[in-house]
Amino acid sequence: MYSDPERKAAKGQGVQADKRLSQRSEIFTRDQLSLTLAHSFGAEARSTVGFRSCSSSSRESPRRPPSAIPTRSRAEERRLRPAALQDEAWKHPRQPPPLTSSVDPRIRYQEDAYSVHSLAVPQSALKWNVVDDRLGTGWTPQTLEGFTCEEPQGQERKRQVAYFGVFDGHGGDRVSRYLRDSLASLIEASHVEEIPAIIDEYRSLGGYLKRYRGGPLDRFRKESPEYSDWKGMALDDLAVLAFLKADCHVCADAEMKKKGGGSTATIALLHSLDLPYSHPYYASSLLSLTVAHLGDTSCLLASTQSGRARRLTESHHADSRTESERLRTSGTGIITDSFGESRWGGVVANTRAVGDVEFKPVGVIAEPDITKKVFKGDEFSHLILLSDGITDSLSDQEIVDLTRGIRDPTQAAKKIVSFAEDVGAEDNLTCLVVPLPGFGRMGGIDTTASRREYRLRQMTGASSRQKRM
Repeated sequence: MYSDPERKAAKGQGVQADKRLSQRSEIFTRDQLSLTLAHSFGAEARSTVGFRSCSSSSRESPRRPPSAIPTRSRAEERRLRPAALQDEAWKHPRQPPPLTSSVDPRIRYQEDAYSVHSLAVPQSALKWNVVDDRLGTGWTPQTLEGFTCEEPQGQERKRQVAYFGVFDGHGGDRVSRYLRDSLASLIEASHVEEIPAIIDEYRSLGGYLKRYRGGPLDRFRKESPEYSDWKGMALDDLAVLAFLKADCHVCADAEMKKKGGGSTATIALLHSLDLPYSHPYYASSLLSLTVAHLGDTSCLLASTQSGRARRLTESHHADSRTESERLRTSGTGIITDSFGESRWGGVVANTRAVGDVEFKPVGVIAEPDITKKVFKGDEFSHLILLSDGITDSLSDQEIVDLTRGIRDPTQAAKKIVSFAEDVGAEDNLTCLVVPLPGFGRMGGIDTTASRREYRLRQMTGASSRQKRM
């Protein structure tokens, strides 16, 4: 695992000029995690040119004119790149591939953000994560001997959970940047004793939230009829508490309250179920996946055997069945705008988000939906996290099919973003491709190839007609 100075050096050295003038890439690793990302500005302001921004990590780089950005030859780049980032190095199954980000220079602002971490959580959280859902799939109490309820005094907690997050801000990038910088730490610092105070603070926001009982955290409150002290907090409980804490912090911040805005969020937590935790997730025979989700960012799994896309998230929009049922007693209705989109109260597109403090009284909450899954390591090829700029333009199967035959996850993420741009995506575009043990061996047939070709021809024809007009 890199030390802080080594990580900073890695971030500053991997600059690579892409063949496409609309993109620029930086390659580096972070905490030995296996991930590749393509990060693209959308098309809200196509007429704005002259600035290029490179996102080299979860922290945005300052924007500079194109002339101020250094370029290097491929040979010079290879010489300067750390050994861990050499092309041959990450092909080893124990060595993760690099993290790559590329952006479109035509937009002067970016409300999307992303974050990658390895989390230090108590082993008890991993144990309860297994106990909740795994015993019925072949696990036995003897299998859990490696998961101790209480860690020995003074034992250092290992960073054993891989964390990936995509955040899509609205009304500015303040909240999405806050989540990028803080959510992982909030998960690590969450504790069961905080739950009553956080729920009380959440209720103080008033309106719809006066009745809020904490959702899945209600059973940890002693005054609740659901109270039970027989088990501790699992990973999903830590995630829910962290989201609520983040929302309370945002809603209490004077500047954020004044300027408004909010953010959707989708995070994926991966950890190995191999005992005794000797393998990283990308080389494990059995994996646990926990997805916590707010709003309309998305998470997909690609099947290794069939190549089919499996969606793990549902968008929190006012016209979705579950959200409309939840909100029907708040006294506010759904209004369809001139673009045909359903808006809660005529304004809100996402009914679950961090921030949007002015809409808390009408039911906009930050309690995430949780999806938990256990699977054999090679059962799925890769995990994909996306902002709605991509999913509004491409179907789930198109997204997965675009990655067929690509053994470099960096190129897979870039191809998804590039194709979304080519077919007219008009929003910020962010895509994370997380290779799993089955990566590079995806089977099945490409069922969307003809559709994608047709869409490209349509866009080419439209461009030709516009030029003649």
